[in-house]
Amino acid sequence: MNDPFHTSPRGESKSWHSRWQKNHAFQAKDSALEGHSAQPTSFDQFLEAVKLQMQPEGRAQHTAGMHRHLRTLLPHDVTLADLVVGWQVLAQSRNDTNSAVLSRRKTCAELAAIAAQLTSEPGHLAGAVKAWQAWQDASQRSADPRLAAMRTDVCNQP
Repeated sequence: MNDPFHTSPRGESKSWHSRWQKNHAFQAKDSALEGHSAQPTSFDQFLEAVKLQMQPEGRAQHTAGMHRHLRTLLPHDVTLADLVVGWQVLAQSRNDTNSAVLSRRKTCAELAAIAAQLTSEPGHLAGAVKAWQAWQDASQRSADPRLAAMRTDVCNQP
């Protein structure tokens, strides 16, 4: 299979990044869940980009795996751009002193930056709220430890 994500953008020139973004960003609005064609969705590309751009590797793999699972819970009309807006809001500093909260805000900023490379459409906070509500509802109904951790890490953002 031809893997368009065979190299990491770290350390490469801006021209490489521009070419990569041009080749991989979807111009058409697509739901984060669409993916019945042979062409990967922007969310598929987001998951691969997370694995390549986040550090350390174990954290990147865990984050991508968690979001691969969370993707199955997204309402159909929520886009990757909506998630970018939500992560940007969650990344904003609020005079936090708790190191766990600061770490989550940093992760949200990283996710927003990675996802923003893959979409050119405007996101909507209402879509992000729908996504977070769906994730929270699923986490409260489930005994799955991944969802319990997500409930602590994402749904209870101060």
